[in-house]
Amino acid sequence: MRTQLYAQPPGAFDSFRDEYLLAIAEWRILVLLNFAYKFTRVTSHEKLVDTLSVYEALCDAAPGLQHLFSGTSKQLVSERTQDILTNLADNVRTKVSGLMAWIQSDSSHGLWGADDGVHPLTRYVMTHVEQDLAPHRTMLGLILASGDINAPAASGGAAERVTTFGGLVEKLIEALERKLEKKPAFKAGCSSVHLFLANNISFVLYRAADANVTSLLGDERMAARAKAMAKFNAAFKKAHDSQARREVPDPAFRAALREAVSDMVVPAYNAFVKKHPKLENSVNYTADDLAELLSELFEGAAPRRTS
Repeated sequence: MRTQLYAQPPGAFDSFRDEYLLAIAEWRILVLLNFAYKFTRVTSHEKLVDTLSVYEALCDAAPGLQHLFSGTSKQLVSERTQDILTNLADNVRTKVSGLMAWIQSDSSHGLWGADDGVHPLTRYVMTHVEQDLAPHRTMLGLILASGDINAPAASGGAAERVTTFGGLVEKLIEALERKLEKKPAFKAGCSSVHLFLANNISFVLYRAADANVTSLLGDERMAARAKAMAKFNAAFKKAHDSQARREVPDPAFRAALREAVSDMVVPAYNAFVKKHPKLENSVNYTADDLAELLSELFEGAAPRRTS
């Protein structure tokens, strides 16, 4: 439009042509700013990435907008832009807090599954970290550093501030782990709980590596796989020793129970051990050892030593 207007023959319009064009530009820009502002009215954590994208786009465009205007128009656009950026940043922090709260809430039960492998909730959270949050890590880090986000603490402790992208990833994973430890399908003391947690911790660390955020998790987090294996070893020994003493007199039923337990535990254990050869020093049993020990269940006699 500007090119067309300037191509017209000189006339009375020349005296206010620039003002007319700036007025049109100002109106259009305010319309776009109002569109960006609408994202501040949505609080669902599912719109976090959309809000981040709008924030980044407006940050990139803001300097150029300043150069288009002067006087009161420049001040109006500048103040409106800054106000919306502030509100968008606050909204991002609200959505981040909402995401952490949602992971631990009953609302995430819709993602619960029944097996002992990688849980759908684990896949959801790590996909969100890898594909949605990691590409925006720089801007997200700046937003977190400029305001307070309190991460829910375990066991009713005081909430902790999250001020970096690495801290956010850490708290998301902690929230996930606390939720997984409460998986309804498991009973306390069952060794499959620890195998389940080991599988999920392994998945978390692999996806963290894919997202290039492994270095943000710290040495303690990286040792989690070995700790999970140690817990499995101890829990399996306890479960084996107690269940071997239980008697199932019917041979066919006893064999069926053993087969069901073995089919659930041995393949998952074998896959985990093969996937993590560096855990050799933490592994007490081979898959064959595990299968043989499980064949002693429900015999009604004292079990042999499981080391």
